[in-house]
Parts: sequence; structure tokens; C-alpha cells
Amino acid sequence: MRAVLASLALLPTTALAEGARQAFACTATLSCDGAGLCGPSVRAVEFRLSPVELDPDGRGTVDLAHDGQSAVAWQESFMGPWVWSQDDDDLETLMLSGPDKMLWHQLTAADGGTAAVLFLTCEVTG
Repeated sequence: MRAVLASLALLPTTALAEGARQAFACTATLSCDGAGLCGPSVRAVEFRLSPVELDPDGRGTVDLAHDGQSAVAWQESFMGPWVWSQDDDDLETLMLSGPDKMLWHQLTAADGGTAAVLFLTCEVTG
């Protein structure tokens, strides 16, 4: 499996800024709720990121797609984190947490608010 961190570090910044797309095929291995209760997970998800407007350091906006949904996400650098909303009461964050690991935090304000953190094992697929 290709390491996510190493793959991002090796990508030339000009390629990313000029429209190179990134794709991560991930499997959630653990899911935790907002109270810290965790259990095993086997959810598969692919994230696809396409640059929209990035500065030379990789800060800016990207189109982020997963599970048939898409949104404009903010990224702080070429290595993330990525922050987006699907609607007005939703906030999601995707961040690197190891060579082939990512964390996906999901916060929803509806119905009194819920939160979840998915621990992902990923590989770069594009």
C-alpha cells in the first residue's frame, strides 16, 4: 500500500496547483461517536479532490467528492486538513494522521447535534 503522507510529500506543488487530482481509497476500521463510544467499522469510502484555487503553499479551495456527494472544501496545505459542509447544519473535516491513516470528523447540528469520528486506513489511488 502506498503511504498517504509520502505520496503527498512527493507530489510536485506545481502539479497540484495546476489541476492535478488526488484520490484516496479508504476503509474505516473504527467509528466513535461524540461521547467517545467506539466500535469496529468496515465502511469503504473514496475521496476525490480536485483543485479549484490554491496559493503556492497549497492553501485554498478544492472540489471534494465522496459517496455520491460533492462540496467545495477548504484545505490549509497540500497535506490538508480539508474542511467542508454538505448543508447548513453539517461540518466535516478530513485530516492525515499517519503514513496510511486519516481521520474523518463529522458534526451535524440537527436533532440536538451529533458527532462521529471515523478512523480510516487509506491508499492513494490517483
